[in-house]
Amino acid sequence: MNTMTCCLIAVLYSLCAFIQVATASDASPPAPAMISIGLALFCVGELGNLYHHYLLSTLRQPGEKRYKVPIGGLFGVVCCPHYLFELVAWLGIAIAGNHPALFCCLFAFICYLCGRSQATMAWYRKKMNGKDEDQKMPKNWKRLIPFLY
Repeated sequence: MNTMTCCLIAVLYSLCAFIQVATASDASPPAPAMISIGLALFCVGELGNLYHHYLLSTLRQPGEKRYKVPIGGLFGVVCCPHYLFELVAWLGIAIAGNHPALFCCLFAFICYLCGRSQATMAWYRKKMNGKDEDQKMPKNWKRLIPFLY
């Protein structure tokens, strides 16, 4: 990831945090059920994100340089399941917080991660020639949302 991308991500996260803090006093308290639902979604999202990052981190053996198509978890149906679970976590935050600014942040992250997943899919198409078994992309592989996108 290049420096400009890192800076843009940092600015986006900082802007979202600023909006949440600046508008927090305007929020009506969420219902207890919504807090529970939001917390459950957040936990599922974070654990799914962690699991898929673990799968990515164990994809290659030590010293191995060659890229492989990830396997396991939801990698069989989408190329970026870790992004999907990050969005699930942000959905949980938005539901638990019950504030328009949080839903705006969720929308911003959906747009950003849809773009990143599109770029990731394009990279896989360019780099993975399918000559070897570990470089074959799954048939009907989607970018972010299983069976849809």
